[in-house]
Order: sequence, then C-alpha cells, then structure tokens
Amino acid sequence: MEKFKNGIQRILIFEHDENICMDIQSKLENHGYVVHRSQTLLNNNFLDFVPFRNAVLKVLALPNKNMPNLVIVDTDTSNTKELEKLKKQCKKKKLPIIYITSEIDDKIISEREKNAIGIFKKPLNTDTIIELITEYFKNKSI
Repeated sequence: MEKFKNGIQRILIFEHDENICMDIQSKLENHGYVVHRSQTLLNNNFLDFVPFRNAVLKVLALPNKNMPNLVIVDTDTSNTKELEKLKKQCKKKKLPIIYITSEIDDKIISEREKNAIGIFKKPLNTDTIIELITEYFKNKSI
C-alpha cells in the first residue's frame, strides 16, 4: 500500500468495459488509491452514453475537496461532446488525464501535449499504468 504525503489520492475512471474498469480499480485500490468509476452500458448493441453524460456533469459540479486527483478516460466513445467537456474541465482544474484507447491516432497523440500524462493502447498492461500513476504522484509530492 502506497503512502501519500498529500493525503488521499482519488482517481476517477471513465471506461465502458466493466471488466477493464474493475481490473484497473482493483489494482489501484490495492496500491492505496481511492477509485471512483463510471461506465457506459451496452443497450441493444449500442452504447448508452446517458450514464457517461450524467457522470461528467457530476464531476463538473464537484467541490474542489472532492475532486479527483487524476482521471483515466477511455477515448473509444462516440460521445465526443461530453468527452470534450470532461477534458476542458480537467484542464481548467489542472487534473492530469490518462487516455486508454483501442486505437492510437494523431489526434490522441496531440492530446498528450496538453494535460495527458499517458496514453495506453488496449489490451492494457495495468501494471504499467499503476507504475505511471505511482511515479506521477511521487514526483508531485516532492
């Protein structure tokens, strides 16, 4: 279990695949992070993005003391409007983002130049993600 100089580190995960989300959550929690997640649900073979939209709106309304310290976002979504809102809010609040995606293209890579600290292609190596997050928080607390 990691010890954090700056108190509890909260991580928010937006991932539509429940298995991936649960795997990341479990490993992060084993390292001492507090993890909140929001998933989109499969509905008649179409992704239902209402849960994602509601979750984004809730994040936008969080008081600073409850704001996550880092956000993990699955970019494999057709709901780009809500994804853009989330990215803008993260930038405004200086929240780092880790992108996970099934395809890495120039647009995703260009996001790294902004406030992303990492981009990971599926299938994920969650241990590598944990290492990046741990290193990020370790460097931030120095």
